[in-house]
Amino acid sequence: MPQVTFVYDKKQDIRNWKRVFSNNRNEIADALPWLGAKEIPDSENELQDLLGSLLSAEAMQNTIQKTQTSVEKRWRGIEKLYFTALEELTEQPVYVKSFTCALTTLHICPYDQAHDWFMVSVRSNADQQITNIAHEIFHLQFLRYYQNVIDDKDLSKQERFAITESFTVLLNTNTFQKFLPAEDKGYAAHEKRREHILALYRSGKNMPEIVRTI
Repeated sequence: MPQVTFVYDKKQDIRNWKRVFSNNRNEIADALPWLGAKEIPDSENELQDLLGSLLSAEAMQNTIQKTQTSVEKRWRGIEKLYFTALEELTEQPVYVKSFTCALTTLHICPYDQAHDWFMVSVRSNADQQITNIAHEIFHLQFLRYYQNVIDDKDLSKQERFAITESFTVLLNTNTFQKFLPAEDKGYAAHEKRREHILALYRSGKNMPEIVRTI
């Protein structure tokens, strides 16, 4: 059975902050005070220096470690149930034996298909962290088996992204909600598409059929 490995790497965390900073400096405006920062740095180098100090503080390290321990313990309790349900839904075996869940102190959490890796925020509440893990793994499994079908459609990059994000609504079906502690929350802009996917699933269509027709 596949397993999730939990890690915290300060360098990875800082890279996540810098990535967001470079795309939209204002995205981190509300996040930095949570770490104890009073001002937004003017450059990536200044941000890196600031985070290097804030993330090394004993209190922050304790918070991160406690979160990692707690999240891992809770996830282990549902891990087998989740992967079994995921295989049944996607009608494919989980494509890899190990995923890496890296904690981040930012609220924005990327995933990396090439390395079977994703981030979960220390800032999220405990229930949402578990559902977020399910959400990110769902993306990776979905893209592994169905990205080629989506890519074959005459769609824009934005539309392909919307489809990929919208399919996680299937985590809100009874099969998953029996053990996931919180519902999956999508983007507001994708609400109608998510409702359509859920309706198709509840009408009896399986995932391959929905992917082909969506």
